[in-house]
Amino acid sequence: MPVTSSSTYVSADFPSNDFGTLRTFSGMFHWFDLLSGAESTNTYTPVLHNVPPGLLPRSFMRALQWDPVTQRSFLSASTLSADGTRCGGTLFSMEFSNPLAPTGVYVGTSDTGTDCIGNIAIDRNGLMYAIGLPEGMLYAIDKTTAQALPIAAIDVDIDAYWPGADLVFDQASGDLYLAAFFLVNNEASPMHLYRVDPIDGTTTPLGIAPAGTFIETFAIAARDGNRCATPASVPWLSYAVPSGSTAPDPEGDDPSTVQVLIDAAGLAPGAYQATLCIANNDPTSRRLAVPVALTVQ
Repeated sequence: MPVTSSSTYVSADFPSNDFGTLRTFSGMFHWFDLLSGAESTNTYTPVLHNVPPGLLPRSFMRALQWDPVTQRSFLSASTLSADGTRCGGTLFSMEFSNPLAPTGVYVGTSDTGTDCIGNIAIDRNGLMYAIGLPEGMLYAIDKTTAQALPIAAIDVDIDAYWPGADLVFDQASGDLYLAAFFLVNNEASPMHLYRVDPIDGTTTPLGIAPAGTFIETFAIAARDGNRCATPASVPWLSYAVPSGSTAPDPEGDDPSTVQVLIDAAGLAPGAYQATLCIANNDPTSRRLAVPVALTVQ
């Protein structure tokens, strides 16, 4: 795809799994590009090329990730102290209410000593993880404060100084993947792909990229059945109450009810499917996916 001469993309995401819109970020220069295109043609044209206000100096952009629970994009950056002796991670929530004037909303900064927070990944329940450089530590990140809680060091000696260690969740299976190269006798190996256990940091090797390939960032598209429906994507489906919350009912004695409305008027005969996604405060399951099927005869 065509890119501007000043862009070196370190991360990108497709908001709401919309392959017609691609958001990308370069690294140290904070350039944000909005590209419009189509998956069928694999061609994307730059629509916007600017530096969003709200980002901090001494921040090296690492990852732009879509959160399926909050329906927002988060941007992570490695942040050096003024004297260059300490590192950490800064988290921004990107505001796209005006797609042509994006802004960064500062969430917080985590001080992890000499370990820089690298690429972030968000699972289908909205939980955020990050990889640390150069230690290779796997962190859990609080999306509301940006605080980083170390989980475990991954068992791969990733390169310390390139942003070539990217974490991505498969939203359908829930598996976490890592693309990285490691050092052998102080020389970089080819790029490897691993499956990562987010509990203890252990990795399972899956394959090696072709010789000469350097992968800076990658993504896994959600399967159609796992995508959250939006009002625009399924106009035949709606809630009786458009927003709100329900009372907890741990014993199941008095469950609350949310009414879903289906309107088949104007629909052509055929099968229609959608996935309703319900956010909740259960830490083990931040999102519940409820499949909906409609047959029009």
